[in-house]
Amino acid sequence: MRTVAILPVHQDRFALWMTLAQAPFCAGMTGTPLPLTFLSDRAGRIMLSLLYFEWKKSFGRWAVLSVLFIFTIIDLANTAYRFRTDSWFADSSGWQKAYWQLYGEIAGTITQEKLNHLQGIYGPLAEKVADLTFERSENPDSLTGINEYSDYLMLERFYVEPMRNFLEYGEQARHVAQYAQENIQLYTRLGNTYECRKNAKICTLFADRQITSFAYTEIWERLADYTFSTWLTLLLCLFAVSASFSAEKEIKMDLLLCTMPGGRKQTAIAKCLSSAAFAILVAVWFSLWDMLGFAWNYQTTAGLSMPVYALGGYANTPLQCSVGVYFLLCAVLRALGVLFFSLLCCGCSALFSNALYPFFAGCGLAFASCAVSVASDFLHDPCWRAFNPASLLFPKSLFASTEYLNCLGEPIPAPMFVVAFALLATVLLVVLLCRKGKLWTSFAANPKNY
Repeated sequence: MRTVAILPVHQDRFALWMTLAQAPFCAGMTGTPLPLTFLSDRAGRIMLSLLYFEWKKSFGRWAVLSVLFIFTIIDLANTAYRFRTDSWFADSSGWQKAYWQLYGEIAGTITQEKLNHLQGIYGPLAEKVADLTFERSENPDSLTGINEYSDYLMLERFYVEPMRNFLEYGEQARHVAQYAQENIQLYTRLGNTYECRKNAKICTLFADRQITSFAYTEIWERLADYTFSTWLTLLLCLFAVSASFSAEKEIKMDLLLCTMPGGRKQTAIAKCLSSAAFAILVAVWFSLWDMLGFAWNYQTTAGLSMPVYALGGYANTPLQCSVGVYFLLCAVLRALGVLFFSLLCCGCSALFSNALYPFFAGCGLAFASCAVSVASDFLHDPCWRAFNPASLLFPKSLFASTEYLNCLGEPIPAPMFVVAFALLATVLLVVLLCRKGKLWTSFAANPKNY
């Protein structure tokens, strides 16, 4: 007969598990029925205590907190590095100063008066550059404090070119709607109902689009392309949850839970809930620091109210929201993707006694899924992204273009498929882990070290 020794350091947890397991039988032992509200309140308090304990045990460790701190510093350092290498403002403080001096006169609703004012500054410089008659010597009285050619480059890059794109976008969107309308007529003659419905949605989506305001958008274009923190978030979460179940096998506590009708299920639920909460909080944490890091380096948060299709690379996006709402949506989707892979690693943890094995297994599955998601951009097939939760980690691949999938003859946006599939897979993982702890306890019944 196997005996299990309870170490003193785990006495509090053992008492908590015993109370949880015996709570439903207290009434039968005493002969006096306990009120239902008493049982529910007691069970709720026990579950909260168990959640707190699991959180502190798995995610309150110095190793996890140290990695979180180090990764945060690395992320902030990388945002500063990306600013120095990608931003035009990083090369010349004169450009940045000149831009913001003129910004208050041009930003906001685009009017003919503002266009005339911009043309009055840019026109003479453009003529001199075309005739090669601009001053090449340094001129402190110029806009940028360098020379006239530098003024021309700054205005062309940050004002004239973006303004031209904003004004022309409405016409481009109307052309897309017109082509969709022509496709509707074509597919109506061919009897293709699905293509008619899809093009009708595209026509409705693009028909009334236009950009009526001017604002600074470079910071948000760089942030939309920034994926470094996603890898840090994924690594940290996989590292933290990899020992969720395997740690119990190391101290043989899993064998004790097999004898407790209530303890194993409630413990599995507590582990899943604490792992999910940690994954979501870490994803939100890095999303917040990304935005703060970019705002600090670029010294602005202007442009958050601009439509998301004003950003470079998002002209064909299916979204109609503002830039600020878009990045909030990205944070939510990234949290959902990290949650799925964290619970997947948590499931791997239930199969092994050594925490290294589930960590490497979780990393392998996550990185393989990410590789498929990245490769799908070159395959131009939305199905590869629609059924891959890793696509949630890279929102730009989902929203840069408008794609639909055929669902029983109804065109459904591809991002909705990704979210639905990830939610379904996450729920299945939770059910598998929490349903009386069967996955965990089935391996605990045969205590072989894997």
